[in-house]
Amino acid sequence: NCLVTIPGPSGNTNAYTPIGGETIVCSGGVITTGVNSQYQGTFPSGETASTLGNNVTITVDPNTTISSSLATIGLGNRLTATNNGILFTSGGTYAYGISAGINGRNQNGGNTITNNGLINTLGPGSSAIIVSASNAGSLGNSIINTGSINTSGGPVSANGSNGIYLSSGATGAAVNNSVVNTGSIATNGILGVGIRFEVAGGIASITNSGSITTDGLNANGIQIVNAANTVSVNNSGTIATKGASNGIRITGSANITNSGTICPSGISGGNCVAGTTSSGNGIQVDNNTNP
Repeated sequence: NCLVTIPGPSGNTNAYTPIGGETIVCSGGVITTGVNSQYQGTFPSGETASTLGNNVTITVDPNTTISSSLATIGLGNRLTATNNGILFTSGGTYAYGISAGINGRNQNGGNTITNNGLINTLGPGSSAIIVSASNAGSLGNSIINTGSINTSGGPVSANGSNGIYLSSGATGAAVNNSVVNTGSIATNGILGVGIRFEVAGGIASITNSGSITTDGLNANGIQIVNAANTVSVNNSGTIATKGASNGIRITGSANITNSGTICPSGISGGNCVAGTTSSGNGIQVDNNTNP
């Protein structure tokens, strides 16, 4: 079960529908209800999707599975989420593993999300970890994956089933947005990007010492769109893509350090597969809008 171990200011003890400020622990066996703050329907007096589900801390313990056809964890800003178990979504549209700031929820950022376990999503537009912090005054966000992420599903509009998707509208020079992958990320489907990273300013970095593999049209390994400061990319791991997809694709500017392996035509036995005319590029930098 998921339990509120420390209630928030409201005194709410329903772990599956946080009001805000709760500390929640999910432990033991298979749990078939996700932890999601309200984002639709009739809200309590004075509340909206944006005011509910903020400043929540949630931990999924080892040997614990949350399984749902909808998002397994969906909350607002200042989310601290740590998954040490298994998050599994099965077939729903936008069935995210962990989401912050989605579906009208608060966009002010300040989220710290860590996956040490397994996140599997199945369904259209179902990213494993997604953070939306679109406000110009948003706080920074940190996403760390030391475990395994697997997604499978086609796109909805321009949104594929990404491994990790961080979008920040923050313009403050000191705002720090970062993604670190030391584990594995695997996506299967059109526009299923391994790490999708969109920033408007501040300090921004992606570090990959693990593995990123994608299989699908325009399913880039790392995809960056930045409107201001240069993004720092450090790859010492493996990035392998199939389906006319690039290892790293950038719109804007980036400082790229690569001491690892980038294979835009797939990998076999630790070696890059020979490219074809339909293969993507190892690194592509352009000024066009990414798909």
